[in-house]
Amino acid sequence: MNLEQKKRVAEIAAKACLEFGVNYEVVYLAAEEAILAALADPLLNPKEWVGLTDEEILDIVGRAGAGYPAVVPPYTRDLFKKIEDKLREKNGG
Repeated sequence: MNLEQKKRVAEIAAKACLEFGVNYEVVYLAAEEAILAALADPLLNPKEWVGLTDEEILDIVGRAGAGYPAVVPPYTRDLFKKIEDKLREKNGG
């Protein structure tokens, strides 16, 4: 949890203590736990899609050998792009 989130939890906990007369630590810890659980939930906090780099593609398909440029051929890049697009579609994003 970042500093801004911690400050917000502290504000909410302090407000709850004033309004309801509850223990600050109990409210703070419960709120912090709930926020951390929400941040860990991939449905509530989806990660941004990141495609493969050319370097990663070369690691998968292999390299041509010494003396050849480490370049992903266009047809290979297109194939991987189509695979990534389908995976992104199937995973909602």
